Amino acid sequence: MPDPELTDRSVPRRQRSGISQVPYLPGLDGMRALAVVAVMLYHTHNGWLPGGFIGVEVFFVISGYLITLLLIGEHESTGRISLRQFWGRRARRLLPALFFLLLALTSYTAIFRREELGRLRGDVLAGLTYVSNWYQIWTSQGYTAAMEWAPLRHLWSLAVEEQFYLVWPLVMAVLLRVGRRRIPNLSRWLFLAAIVIAVITALLFQPGREISPDATPNAYWHVAGRDISRIDTLYLSTITRSTGLLIGAAFAMIWRPLAIMRGPLRRAGHALDIVAVVGLGALGVLAWQLHLVTSRGGDAMLFRGGLIAVALATVLVMAAVTHGGSFVGRLLGIRPLRWIGTRSYGLYLFHWPIYQIIRDVAGNRLTVFEFVIAMAITVVITEFSYQVIETPIRRRYIGRWWRRLKRNRDPVPRRIIAVTSALCITMFGFAGVSIATAELEPTEFEQSQEAGEDAVTPLMPVERPPAPPDSSLPSPPAASSEPSGGVPLTADVTESTEVTGSTEVAESTEVTESTEVTGSTEVTGSTEVAESTEVAETTEVTESTEVTESTEVAESTDVTESTDVTEPTEATDTPDVSESTEPTLSPSSADSTEITESTDVAESTDVTATTRPRRTTTSAPTDLTDTTEVPDVAVRPSSSAPRRTTTTSTTPTTTTTTPPTTTTTSTTTSTTTTTTTTTSTTTTSTSTTSTTTIPAIPPTVVPPVVQAIGDSVMLGAAPNLAERGVIVDAAQSRQMIDMLPSVQALAAQRGFGDVVVVHLGTNGSFSEGTMRAFFDALSSVPRVIVLNVHADRGWTQRNNELLATLPDIYGNVTLIDWNNEVANCEGNCLYDDGIHLPPDGRRFYADLVFRHVGI
Repeated sequence: MPDPELTDRSVPRRQRSGISQVPYLPGLDGMRALAVVAVMLYHTHNGWLPGGFIGVEVFFVISGYLITLLLIGEHESTGRISLRQFWGRRARRLLPALFFLLLALTSYTAIFRREELGRLRGDVLAGLTYVSNWYQIWTSQGYTAAMEWAPLRHLWSLAVEEQFYLVWPLVMAVLLRVGRRRIPNLSRWLFLAAIVIAVITALLFQPGREISPDATPNAYWHVAGRDISRIDTLYLSTITRSTGLLIGAAFAMIWRPLAIMRGPLRRAGHALDIVAVVGLGALGVLAWQLHLVTSRGGDAMLFRGGLIAVALATVLVMAAVTHGGSFVGRLLGIRPLRWIGTRSYGLYLFHWPIYQIIRDVAGNRLTVFEFVIAMAITVVITEFSYQVIETPIRRRYIGRWWRRLKRNRDPVPRRIIAVTSALCITMFGFAGVSIATAELEPTEFEQSQEAGEDAVTPLMPVERPPAPPDSSLPSPPAASSEPSGGVPLTADVTESTEVTGSTEVAESTEVTESTEVTGSTEVTGSTEVAESTEVAETTEVTESTEVTESTEVAESTDVTESTDVTEPTEATDTPDVSESTEPTLSPSSADSTEITESTDVAESTDVTATTRPRRTTTSAPTDLTDTTEVPDVAVRPSSSAPRRTTTTSTTPTTTTTTPPTTTTTSTTTSTTTTTTTTTSTTTTSTSTTSTTTIPAIPPTVVPPVVQAIGDSVMLGAAPNLAERGVIVDAAQSRQMIDMLPSVQALAAQRGFGDVVVVHLGTNGSFSEGTMRAFFDALSSVPRVIVLNVHADRGWTQRNNELLATLPDIYGNVTLIDWNNEVANCEGNCLYDDGIHLPPDGRRFYADLVFRHVGI
């Protein structure tokens, strides 16, 4: 910010002579007033003046002009430049208000926002040493960082000016050694230097969005192990922003107000008014058209000539307001503008922290009411600082007050001052200790984003789970096997079977995805048959059991087939068979299944199943105990209900059960699999008769494959979504146009799942063409669920209007009105920015998606 006191008022009287002195110029105060108002409007983030930040460049030009003019005038009057006096005047003018701001803000933070103290410490130290611009570049805290509480971010411009104030007197001391008469010739070199810097800035500017060093590496420089933003560097660095200062300095060398009024241009006031109107018009257009960043990245117009255009337009206005005969100078010098201009430093210094206290987060917009309240508070604090702190110190009134106070015999004023001083020292001591000892911890928002990144899977083709088999497939052919005892055995799943006695069998069975078992089985004696489930069961059956059943089996089910044994087998009265089973099927296989079971009863089952079995161990059987562990399956009822008829005749017997010898084989493949199971049966007499029925597996549905594409809002909820198997690809600062190439490439590979959830549009506007291209790529997806935008940003309404048209254009699109649904969330659902989600909001967000997806 330029020093409003850099006029003839600040020059000692003995130096007020010569044509290079700086008279009081009311019009410059008016220019300061317009500039600071433009900046304050821009900082509301309401879009009222999108290029209002150019007011800072206007300040730079004015500062360069006045500082150079002051140094030339001092050298003209005294023949030298006193660096001690120059820097002393700057310190008395600028430091008191800055110290007051830093101490007051630190005290407020220590009392009301202690969690922010650790992050504020670096800003305070950078502000005290006037290196805020370089600190922000190094820590990536430029104006493009919106999700932060950053009450000292505006100090970057003061840092640029103070660094200029530190270096420029040294440069001028060297230049003035060549003689004041040659100074006008030196101005051309300053103009040339400004143009060279502007050209270098234009060449270094990289068009396109800045997302992250990995996603957009060209938008960053890698310096000393850190990724430095190009936009932040070009906008904040002292070198690239020195164009305005240099142009102002060059103009001071050729346009000295007292000299102009003594030369031939003294009558050019009206002509200069026209020049000033052109300059003001140009500044107005630039303030309306320029942007720092857009949805497509940094504004190319700003970095490729926009800043130097602002500086040149400012010079046109300054030429008029520094001319004594100009009407524009008198117009801009009216009292209200002068009052604002003389306090522009304080207004700039205090307005931004007050904005931040009201809105919490840098990127939030101020409402009209909040803006009025903020301005009222800013004016009060600015006037207090100007009258009580800045002016007395700058004019060295403190010493006179203190001497007058000591001469006063009334002790009351001294006591008031002593008490006030003690309270201030105590408060500032508390604030200083608090900020010095505060720990630097990531915010809750930063932690949520880091947790979300751990749950993210980059967008890639998905592998669908096997679809449920068709129950209409034909029954598998009969499979032959060789029993361990050398007795041939033939299994025919479509015929009646009679088994007598005790059997020791080694059998190899091949079954297709869909198997129909229909028939009537008569069992004479006591037979235990184990087949196709993860079941541990012991059942005692005596004499004769007749079972009539209708069974339809697909892949791996809890069933017992009817078996037709065509050859005699070795048998005793009561076989006891128990096996540990792990069925493994291939969904695409037509004739392979692995069946192993432990059960004592053949029963009727009508099932079609698709399963991905879990590995289980079946315990040794116990009399009259049925323990069944059913794998996760998705089943579909068959067209015919099963019929089950069991007839039992009993004869008292005695049964002794011995642990069986079990061989378990588990294989999971996508091709045909043949499994051989060996069963050893030991038979004794039985004493009771019982019938056990294995219940049918309830039908379920194969869950859909769900992919989700989003920005930082979805990123926060990524762990919640991933809990139910949603494949999430979300990232901070993402926009729809960023994901368009990836979505189109994936569409070409047919790599989408059953459902795709899209939540984009929070970080910037998108065109209708971009939106249509994006959702054209998703047109083959069975279901696309889109969430609209909830954000207090200028592009939100337009984006939501475009998204609202999607269901009418694409039949597979369902729209979730997130902008209104978030109001139904109970608890703390949004962070201070009104966009991102704390834990309550993340759960609500995920549940809303789950309800629409159906999982």
